[in-house]
Amino acid sequence: MVKNLCDDLVERVRHLPSYEDEEQYLAEVISLLAWFQHRFVWIHPFNDYNGRVARLLTNLVLLNLGFPLLTIKAETEKDRNRYVEAMKAADQHDFAKLETLITNALKESLEKT
Repeated sequence: MVKNLCDDLVERVRHLPSYEDEEQYLAEVISLLAWFQHRFVWIHPFNDYNGRVARLLTNLVLLNLGFPLLTIKAETEKDRNRYVEAMKAADQHDFAKLETLITNALKESLEKT
């Protein structure tokens, strides 16, 4: 399942819109990252640390696309609850909360660079 997910991710990255439309490109990247992160955690390939691995892989995708690393906070109980709620919403095909977490983390990261 993970191999199929990675193959699907590669195809989706290849079909991202042109960077010339920066706003659309960024929206598509964030949507892609939310989809990938949720799907990886849903597959649950490990007994533990699936969320951490998903966030690490998200950063690898970002680096590949020329973006800086980001941190989706999940260490404090409040942050973890926010992340878990976003993932639960994504279970219902509502990626808005997860996309917001990724967007905010990316904005924070871009401000630091």
